[in-house]
Amino acid sequence: MAVKDNQMSIRKSALYFNVPKTTLIDRLHGRISIDTVKPGPDPLFTLDQESLLASHIQTMGEVGFGYTRQETINLASDYAFTLA
Repeated sequence: MAVKDNQMSIRKSALYFNVPKTTLIDRLHGRISIDTVKPGPDPLFTLDQESLLASHIQTMGEVGFGYTRQETINLASDYAFTLA
């Protein structure tokens, strides 16, 4: 924002905020949204959906039907498919 408001140069902003100069340039030219705070795609599940899935997995484990890693992946995939 300091660069957009003409308060600092890109180089000074990069040094002051400890951000790579190329990152600032990408954001200023619109290659990366200014609102993006982390790399990678957006999460598939909301926090509530993820919490519900985790709670189900924990409950099943407590009653003696724990899922294997592959079963957990399949369960999450099926859940994501039904939400889409």
